[in-house]
Amino acid sequence: MNFAALLKDPDILQYFDRICRKTFVNDADADECYLYILNKMEEDDYRRLRKYDGRAKLKTWLYSVASNLKSDFIRKKMGRRHIPTAVTKIGDWAVAVYKLLCWQRQEIEEAWVVIVGRGLYSKTLADYLEDVEAVLRYPCPEEISTVSLDVKGDAPASPEANPFNVLLTPIPASGNNEA
Repeated sequence: MNFAALLKDPDILQYFDRICRKTFVNDADADECYLYILNKMEEDDYRRLRKYDGRAKLKTWLYSVASNLKSDFIRKKMGRRHIPTAVTKIGDWAVAVYKLLCWQRQEIEEAWVVIVGRGLYSKTLADYLEDVEAVLRYPCPEEISTVSLDVKGDAPASPEANPFNVLLTPIPASGNNEA
């Protein structure tokens, strides 16, 4: 089997793209997931693809491999996350909302559009805004976005305390282009 040609087939590429877009509302994350799947499929001279033994249809097997790689990508990008038990007791719609709000950083109204589209919620937006209060009682875990250099640990570090911010400050245009 020609694996390089298989991974250039537009139908297969679109298939992988759909797998990522089902999970990620954010286009950038979906694109990153898609590229991750393609790179991992090509890795080690198509090692994953060479494991195909013909017991299942090729497309079914590719879906399984791509879904597993998508899960790997999510864990690599976001770590292992857990949904609070109280949220799972509310229902499937609440779990979906929690994931959208906390893991994909969607706005509350955007999450409503998604869960209605998935058929998980059928009430009005006004009802949703009342119901979602139960989910909002369980705050999203904070993500580490910068390195804190605060030695005491009782206050967030100021931007000036981070030496990397010096690299991000613009260099004033002085007309002198010498390095």
